[in-house]
Amino acid sequence: MPRMFRARTPFRDLDGLRRFPIMPAPGSPEGDNIARASWAAKSVVLFADTTGMGAEDELETIISDLVTDLKHLCDATNVSWHQVMRRANRHHIAEVRGEL
Repeated sequence: MPRMFRARTPFRDLDGLRRFPIMPAPGSPEGDNIARASWAAKSVVLFADTTGMGAEDELETIISDLVTDLKHLCDATNVSWHQVMRRANRHHIAEVRGEL
């Protein structure tokens, strides 16, 4: 299995995510996954800004609050959280392997 993209120090906090450039998918598995991470980073920053979270909040807290609110959204829209997570896990594995 190919190495998963691991963030370097600048991207381990909210300020680092703010500096994470939005990247186009270049067509290589590792590059595509870095691009996907950049797209997700922008969602996390928008969520933090919308909810009043900031640099004093740990990145793990911000992401877990976003995921929790996504779960509430699934409840409100009658979308199966378990199906979403199963699909997300399958896609993540395939993307890391370069299959998608």
